[in-house]
Amino acid sequence: MDRSPIFVLLIAAAAATCMTAQSPSAKEFFQQLTSNKTLPTYEQLLQAVDQIPHLNKAEAHDVVANVFAALKKDGETSVQAALGLYTLSLRPDSGDLLKVRLPEIAALLARTDSRLKATATAVFLNMNPRPSSEAIPLLSNFILKSGSPAEKVDAAFTLVRMEPAAPEIEPAALYLLSLPLDTSTRCDALHAIGFTGVVSPRVIDLVAKHLEHADEGVRIAAIQSIGSLGAPAIARASNSLSKLAVDETQPPAIQRLSRNVLESGTKNCLTLSGNASLSPCPAR
Repeated sequence: MDRSPIFVLLIAAAAATCMTAQSPSAKEFFQQLTSNKTLPTYEQLLQAVDQIPHLNKAEAHDVVANVFAALKKDGETSVQAALGLYTLSLRPDSGDLLKVRLPEIAALLARTDSRLKATATAVFLNMNPRPSSEAIPLLSNFILKSGSPAEKVDAAFTLVRMEPAAPEIEPAALYLLSLPLDTSTRCDALHAIGFTGVVSPRVIDLVAKHLEHADEGVRIAAIQSIGSLGAPAIARASNSLSKLAVDETQPPAIQRLSRNVLESGTKNCLTLSGNASLSPCPAR
């Protein structure tokens, strides 16, 4: 699915060149970012964040403090700080480094810049260990009450992958798919929700309802989402998928993809009521 502009920065950071001898330390860079009136260059930003994975824990803690000070600023200063936060979240000790900062990370969801909101959802997903119990209610509430449709999709993507069987997923997913989304965003939403472990029958049924959508792209996204949801969804939607697979009025891609998803179903399915368990798929 398409991601917000912050992710363009994040991908570019992975290719950052090694810092030069004249470059400030990561701690100094984010400290100066808070106080300087002139915004550092993009190259200087990349040189600073490239240091973060290699810092020892004490040094990383110092950077955390300066990054969150810079995040309180407005405009591009906070966006540069957000890249620092994202890079910190990729460290194997990010859970320890950031756990006391969860309220401040969550506060990014209330900022007006969509790049900061996207950073919050990405950081929650990256943290090791993930702060599922704290983040899931925040993400679900954000989807239900705040944000643009695209921002809700980002939050749903993270929510589903943090804990796919969490009870908060059902109301959030149902609400998201009930919105009057444009075609591209609806496809993104279907892909965001399509993840193994989501076992809510109501969510699966609503995804499957999109197999009847007038737009071919949405139908394709729904088929792919059902395939990603796995055996329970494939079994539950198999009647609709079977019809698409042989419907000569459908485009060849729809027919072929439906057959592929049906064939990918396993002999065992998860039970969709009560406690999830393996049982034979119902005959269709």
